[in-house]
Amino acid sequence: MFEVYITDGETQEIERVKSILEQLRNDFEVTGFDTDIEKAVKDIICLHPDLVIFDWMMSWPKMSGSAMMRKVQDAGIGCEFITLASSWSVDSVRKFYHSGGLDYLRKPLEARETTICFKSALDTFAGKREKTKRSPPAGAQQSNTKICPAK
Repeated sequence: MFEVYITDGETQEIERVKSILEQLRNDFEVTGFDTDIEKAVKDIICLHPDLVIFDWMMSWPKMSGSAMMRKVQDAGIGCEFITLASSWSVDSVRKFYHSGGLDYLRKPLEARETTICFKSALDTFAGKREKTKRSPPAGAQQSNTKICPAK
């Protein structure tokens, strides 16, 4: 099971993504979501999800989608990113992938396209887990316990 965190400025987009992920419930579990990007960054750093789904182009009042992605990466969270956007320029797509993004989806989301994207992400995660199983870092300790401060 791969853990997913969703952040978007629109609750209906979060619900749409959750609905599609529920169809793949044996593969993904939504461990958190928020419409507030600053709260989302704190949650993501605490929860260490495998995948963050967010709006790259959103004009967040507190920070941009690219700044959010950078904060999570700078915190050492080894997650993948799939972004949602209503419109894209070639430069935006290039910047997203250059920043380490896995895939992007155009809003409004279509179930078929979104499902294909998420299933493709599964292949990426499976490869990462297999690689980790074969060669864990020296002295690494694993814990499934996640303790986050109360909201």
